[in-house]
Amino acid sequence: EAAAALVERGAAAAPATGRVLERLAASPEAGSFPLREDGVRRVRLHEASGTDGDPPRLTVLDQAVVVLRGDGSRVTRIHRLERAGTAAAAEDLGQLEVPAGAVVIAARVIRADGSVEWGGARLGTGTIPLGGLRAGDYADLEYAVARPPSEMFPGGATLDTFFFAAPGEWMERSEYVIVGPAGQAVAADEGPGTPVLERAEVEALTIRRWLARDVPSTPLEPWCPDAVDIMLIRRPG
Repeated sequence: EAAAALVERGAAAAPATGRVLERLAASPEAGSFPLREDGVRRVRLHEASGTDGDPPRLTVLDQAVVVLRGDGSRVTRIHRLERAGTAAAAEDLGQLEVPAGAVVIAARVIRADGSVEWGGARLGTGTIPLGGLRAGDYADLEYAVARPPSEMFPGGATLDTFFFAAPGEWMERSEYVIVGPAGQAVAADEGPGTPVLERAEVEALTIRRWLARDVPSTPLEPWCPDAVDIMLIRRPG
């Protein structure tokens, strides 16, 4: 546990998605809220814990960090790190999908020993091939998407739904973070099983985090709604 805590404190590196996160990462108080995970460090941590019990395809990290501004504009950074335990899983993960308009921060293969092979050139509007991905490797994708202020909700924003569990997916760490000005109201529509909200005040910012660990694949009946989800809405005023 001490080793894991040390890795997490060291993972709060300054990302390339805005001065707000850079200031936050530089604050000692942000140590308990690692806003940016280093993919290589996360791989080393997972490898050190052992991989014998891994499913064929494991989501080691599924993280979304939303930086809200006072006018409702925002930058969302997505980071997904997945381990291919079999050749079939490596084939499935060999094409990384990136939304149109996203700025790619990392698209690469990370080996079990921590070495890295970067992905190929972006194909069309949203596919990056990982030709070197093999069984036992990790597919690491990180990108940022900027959104302007909402015309429908002046001074506010409606954020994307975030799912902490999904059929067919095993997740080691699933994390949703909202960073915004202190005093900025955030309303959340939380589904059953949503992780407990953690909150911290850092300088003039408020950090809200929902974190789930070791989430198994959860099969759902065809008529049931998704059982573990969260939709965050930042309301005007």
